[in-house]
Amino acid sequence: MPPRDCERYDDFLLLIGDFGPFQKRLLFWMMPAAFLFAFTYFGQIFMILLPKNHWCKVSELQGLPENEQKNRGIPKKSDGSYENCFMYNIPYNSNKTNDANETRSKVPCNNGWIYDRKEVPYESIATEYDWVCDKEDFGTYSVVVYFVGCIVGCLCFGYITDHSGRLVALFLANACSMIGGCVSAVCKDFPCFAASRFVTGLAMNYCFVPIYILTLENVGMKYRTLVGNLALTFSFTLGACLLPWLAYAFSNWRHYAMVVAVPVVLMILTSLLAPESPRWTGE
Repeated sequence: MPPRDCERYDDFLLLIGDFGPFQKRLLFWMMPAAFLFAFTYFGQIFMILLPKNHWCKVSELQGLPENEQKNRGIPKKSDGSYENCFMYNIPYNSNKTNDANETRSKVPCNNGWIYDRKEVPYESIATEYDWVCDKEDFGTYSVVVYFVGCIVGCLCFGYITDHSGRLVALFLANACSMIGGCVSAVCKDFPCFAASRFVTGLAMNYCFVPIYILTLENVGMKYRTLVGNLALTFSFTLGACLLPWLAYAFSNWRHYAMVVAVPVVLMILTSLLAPESPRWTGE
């Protein structure tokens, strides 16, 4: 039995029900939040994928089988693999062996690249804008910028969560996630993409943490482990597992970026419809 004075909020929960209709409704809100959390957290991975196997496009050899294009126009490294960033200055156009290529000089790629579509069977921003060779770190930089946004977002939305309410932070964070994701889909260069990923990164934790806090602080102690892990182990995992199949199905990173970003509107609506935590309003 709870203490008669019920000085703590947890004492009231024992009286009014620590896993009743109200808590189950909160769990209902939290499950899709965890699902979409995976979209915000992992979505960028499939936008910046780059096939390890790529080589210079040689205009004079277009139309030939892939192996013959590489054999005639692409130098080999010391380990026997083909160069990713260099081509021969003059393509070898006879049926002789590649040994004759050794008498020619190699030059940087000047007509774009060809990518192995068996490795990444769709267009990513890295393949569309040739983030290779001297630009090969652009994908890594975009991830760094994303996590810098996460640091800023944790500081800002953490303060908002404590001082303005869980739902205010949930609304603002998911607005950042949706806006940043939609802008990513229309970017045509690295600065634009990096800026959009920074905005998305602001939301990385707080697109989910406020509803997670709100739910757990209104559930009885004995149910918190079950409720907290149910959303993360089931919904979050399901969302993460779905992402590569979405990238494969839509076959274009722009379409995929929109598909990942737009459903976040559901969490914006949730922040407007879900009840604020009685624990916070009592602080």
